[in-house]
Amino acid sequence: MKKNKSFLSRFFSHNITLLIISFLLAFAAWFYITANSPTDNEIQNIPIKIELSEELQNEGYTAFYDEDLKGSVKVSGNRGTVGSLTSSDIILQADTGSVNGSGDYTFNLISSKK
Repeated sequence: MKKNKSFLSRFFSHNITLLIISFLLAFAAWFYITANSPTDNEIQNIPIKIELSEELQNEGYTAFYDEDLKGSVKVSGNRGTVGSLTSSDIILQADTGSVNGSGDYTFNLISSKK
C-alpha cells in the first residue's frame, strides 16, 4: 500500500520550487541588508543664510555677504534616507550670536533640515 505524501513533502521535492524559494529568500536578504546599511553622503551647493538678531537689525546693522555663498554637509545614516537627500532639504545658517557691532566676523555654520 502506498502512503500519500504530504503537501510539503511534494512541494519541496521539485528542484525548480527550491530554486525559486532560494532566489526569493536571497533577494529579500540582500534588499534588507542594502537598505539598512549605513552610508555617507556629501551634499553640496547648499545656500548659506546669514541673519542678524532682531536687536541688531533695529539698530540699523546689516550683514553684507555674497548671496551666492554655498556650503556642503556630510550626512551619515540609513542608505534609503541619506541617499535621497538634496541641497533643498538642508539649511545652512550662520551662528550670529557673537555679533555685537560692526566689523568682520567668522561664523560657525549650523545645519538643520527644512
